[in-house]
Amino acid sequence: MRAFALPLATAILWGLNYHFAKRMIVAAPFAEVGLWRYALAVGALGVVGARTLPPWQTLRPHLPAILRIGSLALFGFNLGYFLGLRSTSPLNASLIMALNPATTVALSGVWLGTRVRPAQLAGLLVSLLGVAYLVFDGSVSAALALEVNPGDVFILGANVCFAVHHVLVRRDGGALPNASFTLLINVACLGSFAMLLPVMGVAPSIFHDGDFWGAALCFGVLGTGLAYLLWNAGVARLGADTCALFLNVAPLATAVGSVVLGEPLFAKHFISGGLILGGLLLSQLGIPRGRR
Repeated sequence: MRAFALPLATAILWGLNYHFAKRMIVAAPFAEVGLWRYALAVGALGVVGARTLPPWQTLRPHLPAILRIGSLALFGFNLGYFLGLRSTSPLNASLIMALNPATTVALSGVWLGTRVRPAQLAGLLVSLLGVAYLVFDGSVSAALALEVNPGDVFILGANVCFAVHHVLVRRDGGALPNASFTLLINVACLGSFAMLLPVMGVAPSIFHDGDFWGAALCFGVLGTGLAYLLWNAGVARLGADTCALFLNVAPLATAVGSVVLGEPLFAKHFISGGLILGGLLLSQLGIPRGRR
């Protein structure tokens, strides 16, 4: 039961992250937002992870895996995430990311040989229908004309990168202590954002208002540092495909945050959310009750 609390707590934090990120992205370029997010996360993780870092001789063979996860999968997820939030709502983004369990199961089957059951495939198709309904704004004419919100497309790309992240953590994350492994992949992602800043001609600034820094602290320390620490521990114990199912809690946390902040909810959110949740429930058919 304790192991299942790890991805559950993470999903709640990640659901709230959409609101923190949205507040920051309207005040600063996305590359700067990513820099502050991971600078604060690395600072928080360094408190617990630095003490468990192995010696260089032990660490060196694992550097390629750390760079693949941090500088490619995690950084790619953040690019799609921030670019998407510039033109879509937090709730839209959260609902699209709810497709991540199905995406992770599919990639886990391809890369790790995890068996994909017919019910899981059917659940994936139903969840895809829910995401398509949201992306096309519930309009058949928009679907036929391929009129999509570019922000939603970026979030779909982020979803794929995040699924790659889960599978790579499951495959490569057990060889090092979780705290130091999480610290190192966040350092790799931070380095990627630091290299992106001069390419974009962006200089980070500390002269932001209190709302920006309040969101940054919640986003970096809680929604990134603590969340990834809990998530990677859960993936190492339960597997990527099992943990990914808990991401369906994230839209609920996002929706609650939207209500608290006075943001509107529309019928399309309930319909698409119902389809995505229905796909999740369908994918659980055939699993023994204890595991389900």
